[in-house]
Amino acid sequence: VSADRAVGSWSPTAGGVLPILAYPDDSFMGQVVHTRIYPRLPARFRCVQVYETALTAAILELTLSGCGVAWLPHLLAARGLEEKRLIDLTDMLG
Repeated sequence: VSADRAVGSWSPTAGGVLPILAYPDDSFMGQVVHTRIYPRLPARFRCVQVYETALTAAILELTLSGCGVAWLPHLLAARGLEEKRLIDLTDMLG
């Protein structure tokens, strides 16, 4: 879990609304995000689910397209982070 990263093209000036690219509750990533990540989010953010899929590759593509914020395995997000196509929001979001 510590290798997962909150990434996206979202700006903290978006009125405190986090457009979430989510995983289904019954998927592995969904369980991780719902039990370990969402509870740690600062109260100033309101999560709004804009899309849901169990496919991390699809979540990555949606994130790269600017559709929202996602928690992705670092290995999957590494290239986008290196190319500055993704922003690591982990420190801001927890």
